Amino acid sequence: MNLSPMYTLHRHICTALLLVFLMGCKGDPTVSPSVSSDVGAITLRLSDVPDRLNPMLSSSVIATSIENLIMVSPAEFHPITLELIPVLIESLPQALTITEGPQAGKPLYQIQFRDDARWADGSPITAADYVFTLKLISNPAIASSWRSLLSDIIEVTVDPDYPQIVAVTLSEQKLQSVATVCNFNLYPAYAYDPDGMLADIPLQDMLAMEDEQMLEAYPQLGAFAQKFLSDTYSREVVTGAGPYELQRWDSDQAIVLQRKSDYWGAEDASDNPILQAGPSQLTYRIIPDENTAITALRDAQLDLMVDVSPLNFAKIKTENPDDFRFYTPQVMRYYYIGINGNDERLEEPAVRQALARLLDVNELIDQLMGGLAVRTVGPIHPSKAYYATDISPVPYDPATAARLLEEAGWRDSDGDGLLDKQKNGKKLQLSFTLKTTPRPLGRQIASILQENAEALGISIEIEPKEFRSILQDLRKGDFHLANLASSQYPGDYDAYSAWHTDNIGGAGRNYLGFGTSETDSLISITRSTASTEVRYDAYRKLQEHIAADQPGIFLFAPVERIISAAEYELIVSSRRPGYFENTLRRADN
Repeated sequence: MNLSPMYTLHRHICTALLLVFLMGCKGDPTVSPSVSSDVGAITLRLSDVPDRLNPMLSSSVIATSIENLIMVSPAEFHPITLELIPVLIESLPQALTITEGPQAGKPLYQIQFRDDARWADGSPITAADYVFTLKLISNPAIASSWRSLLSDIIEVTVDPDYPQIVAVTLSEQKLQSVATVCNFNLYPAYAYDPDGMLADIPLQDMLAMEDEQMLEAYPQLGAFAQKFLSDTYSREVVTGAGPYELQRWDSDQAIVLQRKSDYWGAEDASDNPILQAGPSQLTYRIIPDENTAITALRDAQLDLMVDVSPLNFAKIKTENPDDFRFYTPQVMRYYYIGINGNDERLEEPAVRQALARLLDVNELIDQLMGGLAVRTVGPIHPSKAYYATDISPVPYDPATAARLLEEAGWRDSDGDGLLDKQKNGKKLQLSFTLKTTPRPLGRQIASILQENAEALGISIEIEPKEFRSILQDLRKGDFHLANLASSQYPGDYDAYSAWHTDNIGGAGRNYLGFGTSETDSLISITRSTASTEVRYDAYRKLQEHIAADQPGIFLFAPVERIISAAEYELIVSSRRPGYFENTLRRADN
């Protein structure tokens, strides 16, 4: 990569900065990556309807896995090694230190896009598309959670003589700085802003201005956001530089992707699984009921089924061992029950700690997961080197739960069977709703908690809702308890989005309202320090704070359960969702 032309952008002399980029645990693949030959049309099961297909706005793992086949990033994590690899760019950029001018001392990354990388319409991918994507992220009228992830970018410069190269200056060097500048889905300006509404807005203004000032200076940001947030750009116009294109979305029935003809990345697919496209067509059938889906699988109407319940997975493996292939990758995901700490009853630690003692999680793992899961004490996956193994999981202990509530003043004063107390001049009762998807596992866990809570004088009403509706409620703070799952980044865990107080309310994802200045400081250390020892110590201290505060009932990290028809093989990974359907190949190849 020839960087010399870009030095003129800042007129600074830059010196190389040692780049420290540590990766998480490696995958344990069942199948080695290879180029998949044409395997024809493949049908997969989706258990739920994606909330939308727009990476900046969607929140479900289901949506993300489909989006990543359509809209790839400049660099992406390899499904097997979990190392960041270039996709749309020539190579991963190295950090340079600016030594002169107003940005002296700041890290700068120079990114060069590949000459052969193309959008769906055949036009080249350039630095202008990178700038356009950052404009989308910076638009306060869109209010995407991506804004917090890219808040470190303070300047972006493009030399018109070198349209494939962009220089990005960050406020400070952090552990995930390379991923910050390279690992986000790129949007083509021609498709998402055909009228050029953002074309004349300087990105530098958007990076520097306060939100209200920006919206006042550039009112077209609001008009653009209204269009971008519509269904058109989440269900119809969904396009990028990936190997597949959205062919159609049939309401709640199916989503169909078609492999691009003459795809620009086909020649490099042998070395880059992200660019592979074995199946000519991918049909995602939306089948919420698992028994219906299993019948379709056995009737050869499905070729691939993921997230099979542990009991059904074991049953099919016993009854039909030769008809299917079975995969159990350890994925970076965990289940928990989120607690709304802003509720005046649930803001009390004693109430949260009592609720956490009403589930026998070890029994849940044995009976509901068939042993295919491990306990977790917080939001950091147990496979991580900095997982706090010295923190004991909350035990199943209804007696202690009852004592905690009594000591906090919760008693059944009126004999109606519910614990209550006077607080802020009014009578409060321990009566809650628990939102959960209709899927069996969530319903079973909710029912067990409901029964155990009732024995202590706590009422829990189970409220089944589709994930999209639950997500909307979380964003509004309209919940007491919610069955949730969280997927994690392949590299070191970034707790900022979900656990920093910056992200409470609005578009932030700290739905539980957790955090103090001390925990915020620990999160900052995990994001910025190059010292492994210091960073790991901060992770462990953060876990101690979370365990003591009990902002949720942390359950377990599951092993994924995937079944494919016997004639196919696929790459599996610890990256969610645990499989890569674009790498599917025939087993006899």
